[in-house]
Amino acid sequence: MTKEKANSYLYLFDRRLKTLDTHILHAENYFNFRDIHKKYKSLKPKKQGEFYEKHVRQITAYETAKTYLDGVMNGKTSIPTAAWKKERDKLNAERQYLNQEYRHLKDETLEVERIRSRVYDIMQAERRREQPVKSQCRER
Repeated sequence: MTKEKANSYLYLFDRRLKTLDTHILHAENYFNFRDIHKKYKSLKPKKQGEFYEKHVRQITAYETAKTYLDGVMNGKTSIPTAAWKKERDKLNAERQYLNQEYRHLKDETLEVERIRSRVYDIMQAERRREQPVKSQCRER
């Protein structure tokens, strides 16, 4: 695998991991604050204001998560949190492997460059040694 190919895979994994992390975060907010939102909606309007003030962060997180998941799920009813976590773990393992591969290729490239430079230096020295020495004085 080339260095560029490994680098592009790492970029794609990072993008997908970021998406999965966002999905999982919203799913967790949805499940964690669903009961608080249900209670908020079941209260009479006069008591909702006070309850909302106490739980504004949770209610807002739930509503944001619900809106996000409605857009992501494309009409599906169940949220595949376990599948997302499994995919994230698999991608993290692959990313670590590719990262090691990338570091190995980088080290290999540096070693090849060092060898190439040494060979070039030896060839230059050999050329200088083989060339006849020009005399310093000119004959007239």
